[in-house]
Formats: sequence, C-alpha cells, structure tokens
Amino acid sequence: MIDGTGAAAKTDQTILISAGKIAALGNTASVQIPDGAKRIDLTGFSALPGLVGMHEHLFYPSGGGLYHDMPFSFPRLYLAAGVTTIRTGGSMEPYTDLEVKRQIIEGKIPGPKINATAPYLEGAGAPIAQLHQLTGPDDATRMVDYWAQEGAGFIQSLQLHHTRRAKSRHRCCT
Repeated sequence: MIDGTGAAAKTDQTILISAGKIAALGNTASVQIPDGAKRIDLTGFSALPGLVGMHEHLFYPSGGGLYHDMPFSFPRLYLAAGVTTIRTGGSMEPYTDLEVKRQIIEGKIPGPKINATAPYLEGAGAPIAQLHQLTGPDDATRMVDYWAQEGAGFIQSLQLHHTRRAKSRHRCCT
C-alpha cells in the first residue's frame, strides 16, 4: 500500500471499506474484519490514495472552434485513472458539468468528486462560439454572481482574443 506521504510502500495491509468509505486500514493481523464481509485478495497489486486533478475538463476540442462535452465517458475515465476528485479548469457546457456533479453526489452515475468551474470569462472577439463575450465590468460581475449562485466554485478568465495562446486566471467564487 502506498499512503501518499512519501514513506516506503507497505506490504501485508488490509483496507476495510464500509458504506463506501475506508473504515480501517493497517497491518492485516491488526484489522478486525466483520463476519460476512466480502473479501478481495489483491496480493501483488498496489493501493494508493485517490488522485486530485486540479485542472480537468469534461469536454474536448473537436476542431473549428467547437468543443464537445463527454458527460458519460470522462467521469468514468477519471476514476479508471485513479482520479477521485477534479476541479474543472473552465467549462464550455456549465449546466452539464453541474448536472454531472449532482448525479455523482446522488450516486446515480460513477465519477470523481467535482469542483465545478463556471464558463470561461472572455471578451469581445473570442474565436469560440460557445463562449459568452463579456460587454464590460457589469456583465462580468453579473456572470460571476450568477454562476456562483448556480454552484460553480471557481471562475476562469480565458483571454483568447488578445493572443493566440490562452492566458488563464482563476478566481474562487466562494
């Protein structure tokens, strides 16, 4: 077992999971296993803490300045890679991201814990049709307030119209 602290991996360990959470962890001889518990022998395998992705997306670029969300595949792929928590690094379809987050919380679909980011803040001339182009400070304030109320925890400013390379700035809403 790798505990994520930098310590050497431990062998002969038992992880007891109850109600979807780790209830006990330690040397196999010291962990009490309840009668009737399902046992899985993972000898020869490694266990490690879930990874946290700090700039993830539920979309991908499809070309021509258009992006597609992957609300079915991406949450499952994050889990398959050991990523148990993500913060989206901007959103093209924020209602989809928030709905996926809700469905994961409610146990309706598998996926990592999601800290959702609002749609990108972008100014006039944005080359991506899915982005709202801000008209000024009042519009930016309205948008930040709205998405914070909807449940987005972060705002990302994407300044594509100034250069061909994106410059990002993050701001916490809560």
